[in-house]
Amino acid sequence: MNLCKKTCGHGAIMLSNNIIDFEKLEQLGKSQASAYQTASPYPHFVGDDIFKEEVLDTILEEFEVSEKNFFSFDTKYEKKLQMNKEEHFGPMRSTFFIN
Repeated sequence: MNLCKKTCGHGAIMLSNNIIDFEKLEQLGKSQASAYQTASPYPHFVGDDIFKEEVLDTILEEFEVSEKNFFSFDTKYEKKLQMNKEEHFGPMRSTFFIN
């Protein structure tokens, strides 16, 4: 995907308008400042549509492709999937989660 080629490999520096809708994030910051400051039990806010849909779709596709690289745990104490090698992450997922 062309979007991934523009953003991957440069880490957090490339978290630009290609991944995050900074205009929407700034608007949310201004409109939700008071709600954030008074939120309970700690300051927080919920923002919809901050990340571009095509980025999230690409990340979802990368999870589906790399499914074989997950370790599955299904015991009395845990039920989870785990991946412990960064090289199994797709390029967009690495940019999004690791950087």
